[in-house]
Amino acid sequence: MCVALRWGSISNALGGERLATWHEYYFYFVGCQLVSLAVPKDLADLGGRTIWLRQAHKVPIARAGTSVVIDRLCDLFITLIFLVAVAPHWLGLVSAPTAVLLMGCWTLVGFLVLYFRHGVILHRVEQLARWGTGLLARLPTQARLASEIPSLQLIDRGLSVRLFVLSLCKFACVVGSLVLFSLALRVPVPAELLLLGAPVAQVTYLFAFTPGGLGIFELGWFAILTFGGVAAGVAAVFVVSQRLITILWLGVLFVLSQSYLTLAATRVAMQTERSRG
Repeated sequence: MCVALRWGSISNALGGERLATWHEYYFYFVGCQLVSLAVPKDLADLGGRTIWLRQAHKVPIARAGTSVVIDRLCDLFITLIFLVAVAPHWLGLVSAPTAVLLMGCWTLVGFLVLYFRHGVILHRVEQLARWGTGLLARLPTQARLASEIPSLQLIDRGLSVRLFVLSLCKFACVVGSLVLFSLALRVPVPAELLLLGAPVAQVTYLFAFTPGGLGIFELGWFAILTFGGVAAGVAAVFVVSQRLITILWLGVLFVLSQSYLTLAATRVAMQTERSRG
């Protein structure tokens, strides 16, 4: 839900209009998460969401791709903030409560940097985006790609703050879901260990190249939990079980969101038919 709101806000801002409803962004994201279980996750997420916007809403591919990249950079920004905060704990320099306090302090620092250096950050990101797209533009079929990249200055300071808050909410939901998995599975994993381990696990997930990050993500969490004092058997049960439950619920959410969109489209068609009659 947080990703759908965040990605939708970015996409709508870059297009200067409401390109799709929140429910559509949600459906596209969940669908790409399911597809990522069969193909490399970044290809499914970056490529899938870009193509879905392109095909369903006729959004120029450069604009659609930029919206997805900026959405992913929001995750990277939050992950790096928290990684800096928890690194002293994993190096044995500070206690867990102190690390949690540092997470709060670094969150404030990150917010202030984003708020007061908003224009500079967007300018640097836009330069990087144009450089990367410029490389693609050398391909014969992508000659116009670089010129179609929208200006990131369309993302104003207020929207940047909203994206920051949504990214924090998404991180909180990730940690909260892990805590709930632990309680539901009756696996004794301390909540503070999940909180402090999440930034490290998110980094491993960013660089996971397998479908859905399968294996790499689990191995990362297994190492974090065992290093934090959880028995190997307990850690194995936790990482495997939470993956299976997550896959199950992704399927359920995809079916529910698709059903909602189908019913909404049917209702609109019926209303249109009645107005014509």
